[in-house]
Formats: sequence, C-alpha cells, structure tokens
Amino acid sequence: MSFGCIFPNEYAGIVVAQIEEAIRRGVPPENIVVVGFSKGGDIAIHVSSFLRRSQVRFVLLAACWPRPEEPQLRLTGRVLSIYETSDSLAGDSCEPLVQHPEKPQSFKEVSISTGRSYGAFYTPIREWVDPVLDWVHKND
Repeated sequence: MSFGCIFPNEYAGIVVAQIEEAIRRGVPPENIVVVGFSKGGDIAIHVSSFLRRSQVRFVLLAACWPRPEEPQLRLTGRVLSIYETSDSLAGDSCEPLVQHPEKPQSFKEVSISTGRSYGAFYTPIREWVDPVLDWVHKND
C-alpha cells in the first residue's frame, strides 16, 4: 500500500514525542491507548515499533498488509488487531509483525465478517466496537 506524500515515520515520531511528554507529566503508560484505522493504523504500528513501552496499548483497525519494504517493523506494547475477512485492501492479519525476537507484551487479534469489506470500519458497529471497548477497559 502506498501513501504518496504521507510519511508514517514522521507522524509516528510526533506521536511518540507526545506520548513521552504525557508520561513525563505523570500519565501512567497503561492509561495510554493509540488507536488507528487504515493509514492511522499504519502510523500506530510505527509508533508501537519506535516507542517500545510495554504498558502502552495499541488498537489496529484494518491496518495490516504485507510489508516487504519494512521488515524492521515490529509490534511492542499491548496490541489488539481487528480486521474484516472480506477486505481485500487491508484485511490481513497482523501476526507477521509479531514474528520478531522482540515481541509485544500482549497480542490479541479478532477477525470480523460483516461482508462490508474495508467499509466495515467507516461507522461504529458492534462487531468491532465491542471488542475494542472490552479490550481497552480490561485490566491486564
């Protein structure tokens, strides 16, 4: 997937700096959740890879696709991935990003099958909202 003029590393650097500042000001890392859909999910993956804070949580919605040009990316922290099985654009598992020596603190993946393809995440529907809320509010 190509982003043209959008550079995920640059945006991820900004988010990492914001997270580090929030932690410096006293926000507990376990209270921070980075959520991204599609391009935002790609940026969240980069944040996870750069930040490497085991207690920070990440929610990736339709954010994983083959990344042969970025073999250095890995997921760190506490990660929830949700993808739509009928999505041919970004409907892949994030499991390949977990297959590095440095593994995330936790990883959970949910596949949904609404038949809405990529559009399953355009509006809040129970199939993905409920797992996200359950995971965010879980104290693990």
